[in-house]
Amino acid sequence: MSIGVLLNLVEQLSFEDAQVCLKRWETLADLDGAHKTREMSKAARTATVTELDGALFLKATGGTAEDAAEIVAIFDAAVEAEFQTDVTERGRLHGSDAPASLLARSDAQRRFDAMQTIFRRSVSVPDGAKPPKPLVNILIDQRSFEDTLYAHGYSPNPEDDLTDDDLSDVEVSDVDLAQRRCETSTGIAVLPDVALKAALIGHVRRVVIDSAGVVINMGRKQRLFTGSAREAAKLLTHRCRFVGCDVPATYAEVDHLDEWERDNGTTDQNNAAINCKTHNRAKHRGFRAERQPNGQIVFYKPDGTPMTPIGRRPPPETNDQHITRLDHRYALRKAAG
Repeated sequence: MSIGVLLNLVEQLSFEDAQVCLKRWETLADLDGAHKTREMSKAARTATVTELDGALFLKATGGTAEDAAEIVAIFDAAVEAEFQTDVTERGRLHGSDAPASLLARSDAQRRFDAMQTIFRRSVSVPDGAKPPKPLVNILIDQRSFEDTLYAHGYSPNPEDDLTDDDLSDVEVSDVDLAQRRCETSTGIAVLPDVALKAALIGHVRRVVIDSAGVVINMGRKQRLFTGSAREAAKLLTHRCRFVGCDVPATYAEVDHLDEWERDNGTTDQNNAAINCKTHNRAKHRGFRAERQPNGQIVFYKPDGTPMTPIGRRPPPETNDQHITRLDHRYALRKAAG
């Protein structure tokens, strides 16, 4: 039953990841309803920009998920540009080690100025100028894409290659929501038809993980995640994977779960860790991370205990982890005399 699948997700995932998977289930369970909701939101789109009591009043609602993803991406890029301007000026006036308190503007002020910059550029950019591509990355799994192609008559039924056993009792409740996805790289769910439309008009970038199609599995040949390997690694998650951190993956670093030198770790997606600058350094304080069989990243404290969100089912403990925790407790008792 679907309720069992959903409860299992809630127990295993963080709140944010569970939200994403629940949205995937909602879309898969009622594609017709999802299309209707999208069209209603698109028809109801509206925006107001006016003066109110000597200040600006701005409000916009409606539109589609892909509209929202594009506008958010543009706004975030503009905010980051304003931040970098303040950082450069702070360095010029106070040196590169100056504290954040010496930035010229607050985050709220930079966000307002970023919006104003977007408005000004809209009337100053020459006609026909093309925006940078891609503004938004849409990620879709192979099965969802094949199903969408078949639904529109562009390919054979993907179930033709399945056996009778595979086809028996296949329902939404049997779908692995951790693997089925159609969303932007920032986690905004979009309909599979949107991904198909992007592919048909040519706005698609093929990202292949662990395949010779795009060389991203570099093994021991390269130490650092660069180029396509870095881009693909950042598409695996929406934010820093450290528990409780919400720094977007766009501004996070890519490093190894198993260290290059210490653990003979490889430079491929299965060994990629996406963490902000602060939490990427946590490994030097004894913290470490492991990728579970379901793809989830679990961080462990120096004593070997897992760090999981409140209410999340702890991962199964391996024998090595059990030995590490026993050794840690023995060391503490010995130190206490």
